Amino acid sequence: MRPPFVVLSNHANFWDPFLVAFAFRHPVHLIAADGNYRSRIMRFLMGLAGTVPKAKSRNDMESIRAMQALVRNGNAVGFFPEGQRTWDGRSRALLPGTEKLVRILGVPVVAVRLKGAYLSKPRWAVSFRRGLLEIELTTLFSGAEVKTGGRRELALGIEKALFFDDNRWQEEHRLLFVGRNRAGGAGTVLFFCPSCGGWDTFESRGEIARCGACGTETYFLPSGTLQGGPFRRLPEWNEFQLQTLRNAVRGDRERPDGEHSPLPCVSPAATLFTGHRSRPLRSWGTVRAELTREHLTLTASATRKTLAPGCTRRIGVKEISGLTVQYTHQLEFYAGGRLYVLRIRPPGPSAYRFEQTILAITAGPGSTLLREK
Repeated sequence: MRPPFVVLSNHANFWDPFLVAFAFRHPVHLIAADGNYRSRIMRFLMGLAGTVPKAKSRNDMESIRAMQALVRNGNAVGFFPEGQRTWDGRSRALLPGTEKLVRILGVPVVAVRLKGAYLSKPRWAVSFRRGLLEIELTTLFSGAEVKTGGRRELALGIEKALFFDDNRWQEEHRLLFVGRNRAGGAGTVLFFCPSCGGWDTFESRGEIARCGACGTETYFLPSGTLQGGPFRRLPEWNEFQLQTLRNAVRGDRERPDGEHSPLPCVSPAATLFTGHRSRPLRSWGTVRAELTREHLTLTASATRKTLAPGCTRRIGVKEISGLTVQYTHQLEFYAGGRLYVLRIRPPGPSAYRFEQTILAITAGPGSTLLREK
């Protein structure tokens, strides 16, 4: 197919933009999170690749206009409708308005499924694995179908074409992804122990993730399955802990915070930055981050001179917008027109746990944290 057209892809690996670009004869101008442009080197490399910056999880008319201009000039553009990489190998829910953007551009749509990308380097992992990788291309809609199709029809078609579960694909094809330290980093994604009800208790080393509270051990096998723990597959564990988190947050509205409660969610030593979009970030040093149902409180460390020791910034949970996790350990959100960036490292809750807890607090009745398939 000759440009102009739109490329939509599932998002599983840090290297996905390069894999997508490799699959096409013509250059594809991909949308990239504006956080990737904050350093001079990355800004230079992104410019060479012809990428278009976009604020994560926020409406961005500037990016849309840039895409329209590229399409009018006969170029191919592309983006990842999930907004960020999957944590457990299953595609995330698509960002609202994806089908609307496709209709605005009004050109043919090509769907890309990256198979094995997650398994070669899970988002939470600290090491790579060796295994098979496949790239599947499908012409999803013609230009005429984009212009005449209803929004619901387009949305369902995109969701069906992009949804992928790397874990089931691996099981069905009996594939092995071999590497050392397979459980390394698992505590980033596993924040609830079903055996003892503990929160943020997992430590990982080698092929084993262990609950520091009750001693439950889970082995991460080359087959992608788990052994010895409460679940055989990571997506099942993740879905269970997300639902447990939501139920617990609801229940905590009727009882005080305490043992086996996900609140407060506390990181004793996070690094705080502020900024705006792709501008360089300003560091404010180390802070204690404490999340309750009403507020996210940031308290300056006594050992940092940038902020007065004990200086506190309290942000209402309902003030938070554009919430996302950049990379693996970086929680980003807007409040009062300012971008806040928290780099959260062990010990304590992960950036993923903070993100999902805020979403659980703000979720309306009947909403879901994870798309069910």
